Amino acid sequence: MAEPTLYLFDGYNVLHAGDFADPRELVDLLASFVAVKGARGVVVFDGVGEDRTYGALEVRYAPHADALLERLAAEFRASEQVCLVSSDTAVRGTSGQEVAKVSSAGFVHD
Repeated sequence: MAEPTLYLFDGYNVLHAGDFADPRELVDLLASFVAVKGARGVVVFDGVGEDRTYGALEVRYAPHADALLERLAAEFRASEQVCLVSSDTAVRGTSGQEVAKVSSAGFVHD
C-alpha cells in the first residue's frame, strides 16, 4: 500500500494511549507528524469545541467522533490513501478494506 495522504485520528483514543498532558499537546504532535509526512490529517474529539486548522491538520469536534471518522473514511477512501488511527474495533471494522488501520497504542509507540 502507498504512503497515506490522509490520516484520521480518534482524538481521545490516541490521547489516552500516550503520555500527553492535554489535547493541545497531542494536536501539536499530530500537526508536526502530518507536516513531516507531507500528508494531511483530521483529528476528531468527542464533544463540543471550536473546529480549527493547524497547517495540514484539522481539529474537529463531534457528538460521536466514531461516526464522523467512519464518514470521513468512506468519503475519502476512493480518492486518497487513508490511514485510520484508533483502537476502537467498531470504527476500524466499518471504515472499509481500502483504509489502513493502526491502533492508537501502536501509533504512539512508533
